[in-house]
Amino acid sequence: MVTSLTCGYDPAHAVTEQATDANTRSIRLIQIREKYLNTAAATRSRLPSLANILFANPFVTVKSVERKTGLTNQGARNLIAKAVELSWLTEIGSIGRGGRIYWVAREILDVIDAPANYTSET
Repeated sequence: MVTSLTCGYDPAHAVTEQATDANTRSIRLIQIREKYLNTAAATRSRLPSLANILFANPFVTVKSVERKTGLTNQGARNLIAKAVELSWLTEIGSIGRGGRIYWVAREILDVIDAPANYTSET
């Protein structure tokens, strides 16, 4: 008796579905990035740098923004405040023993973290 390891499911179809989902997510992330960069271009700040940082990691602290932009502590705080004002970042509170406050780029994280969206059940 021969038993199929795929249980009748076509592995090529699974790969196609995953690739389509990844492509859709990529397009959405590019749209968000372009929106952020267009908004940032109209300002005289380090917002473009912050936009790029958020796409590498949608979670930031004042210290991480300081380190990655070369800004002072106050400069990083001001940049984060501007990003909050633009709805790029949302404060999620302090985490861990150090008590650092974290912010998340919810719009970016929602795209990355969304459940896979497969188009068919075959």
